[in-house]
Amino acid sequence: MWKSKLRPRARPRPDPITIAAIVRLLSRAERPLIVAGAGVTAASANEALARLAERLQAPVLLGAKSRDALPSAFPFGLAVSGYGLSEGIYDFVRRHDAALVIGSKLGDQRTAHGRLPLPRTLAQIDLDPAELGLRYSASLKLEADAGTAIDALLEQLGDFHVERPRLLDDIEAARREIAATARSGYGTDLDFLAAVREALPHDGIVAADMTALGYAAADVFPVHAPRTFIHSSELCTIGCGLPLALGAKAAAPNRPVAALCGDGGFLLNPGELASAVQEKLGVVVVLCNDATYTAVKHAQHTRFEGRYIATDLRAPDYAMMARAFGADGVRVDSPDALRDALAAALAANRPALIEVTMPARQWSR
Repeated sequence: MWKSKLRPRARPRPDPITIAAIVRLLSRAERPLIVAGAGVTAASANEALARLAERLQAPVLLGAKSRDALPSAFPFGLAVSGYGLSEGIYDFVRRHDAALVIGSKLGDQRTAHGRLPLPRTLAQIDLDPAELGLRYSASLKLEADAGTAIDALLEQLGDFHVERPRLLDDIEAARREIAATARSGYGTDLDFLAAVREALPHDGIVAADMTALGYAAADVFPVHAPRTFIHSSELCTIGCGLPLALGAKAAAPNRPVAALCGDGGFLLNPGELASAVQEKLGVVVVLCNDATYTAVKHAQHTRFEGRYIATDLRAPDYAMMARAFGADGVRVDSPDALRDALAAALAANRPALIEVTMPARQWSR
């Protein structure tokens, strides 16, 4: 029998001298900041991260791929992708004098192409040594798994205690800034996103494609547990929503899974509905249909004075297409109808597609 020669890489034990130095940096800072990436969830260090934030009284900045590392209700968490970074959020970050980056590659999209103004006094912990100091200069670097590193930091902190009375008010103000930025960009489309959240149980999984509501979800979709939100972020893999959702459902068959797709992205691989039906994967596709590659058309609108090319789509009957594959298919045109249809589809646990007719956008010529 063939056996793989690959072996899991041993996770290095955190260097105690560097751990002590990071603890000194964070405990002496007036306003420390934690920047956490998907590496925290990969290491199952979510609860430990929450304890570290509480011990330091430090906000935790999460991104599109790590927004589910902490529940949205966690008081010290602040989830914002590169889409939602605004001057108000930049100002919030600038008010901090030291940062710990853990399990995050500080990618292009997350940092708005390096414009996120992280403190110059910065410690970085990552399992991949090639990431340390790669995009932002780090005064302290530690090659370590996020879980073992956070446990070591908590042990060194001991009974450290500090009061930062205005911190929670500042975090709440930053959350309002993120919500306002999203509302100004997506308007009433956010009501459809709220409908998805209402219909989806707390342990449900959303795979958000590269689509307008997927971008919005990366900033404002509430999450309740790790591994419940999937978004490809800076990879910009349009069309990934349904395949990612199928993988999630195969891995967690007893949990409800929804794919949040745009019409253009879905049209790249509608044949995956056949896979869903054949393998009995009860994924529900929420397909937002505005008959346009919205992000591309918006870029053409702002950068090329409304000279549009190859952005409008000839929409098929998506609900009928789903039924042709043997899945359930319905069409809705309001947030309330979406909420009810999604709740019913998830309860049925069958492959299904819900076509959402989005409000028409006004495009100047």
